Amino acid sequence: MKYLVSGIFSFLLFGVSFGQEYNPEKLGMTNEDLPKGLEVGDKAPNIKLKDVNDSVYDLYEALKSGPVVMNFYRGNWCPYCTRYLASLNDSVGQIISLGASFIAISPENPEEIKKSAEGLNRNIIILNDSKAIAMKAYDVDFYVTKKYEEKVERKIKKSAEEFYDQEEVIFPVPATYIINEEGIIIYRFFDPNYSQRATVISILKALESLK
Repeated sequence: MKYLVSGIFSFLLFGVSFGQEYNPEKLGMTNEDLPKGLEVGDKAPNIKLKDVNDSVYDLYEALKSGPVVMNFYRGNWCPYCTRYLASLNDSVGQIISLGASFIAISPENPEEIKKSAEGLNRNIIILNDSKAIAMKAYDVDFYVTKKYEEKVERKIKKSAEEFYDQEEVIFPVPATYIINEEGIIIYRFFDPNYSQRATVISILKALESLK
């Protein structure tokens, strides 16, 4: 049992890489709508989104206080997303100690955003992106196929449109970016395979390089 627990912990903290090959259809995508994500060196677009307290978060204002680690996630119904955020509870303090802040962005409706934030460290800032403003700006967005939408609905036991407060359901690739104080992307993790996430070690290493 201890080996199983250790393996799960390693997955959450360090991640596993299986390369970039994937089947778009199995991930709810179509070949005509494949996001590519912004690249390292790109200027990060500003975003203004509401947090769980209905306050507006302004990225450029936040950057005045230090770098920002930005993560996109699909929703609290996704076990990979919830485990990843939970794994950051113990690690976000290290991110803060390096002068950075951490934000997690999801298209979930405001009610679901609050559920996602329950039990998380207060330094993990959850933001609502139902209108896909940030997802489109960072090119991580894609329209979910009806077949995959039905799969999600069997999990959440309600319509995906209601859960996400959208007429057409848009998901993000669960990408992670680190943006420096000048507003430049200095780190990117972008893998359409939702089981793959940015490792805490790689995030901390990128932040340490800014010192």
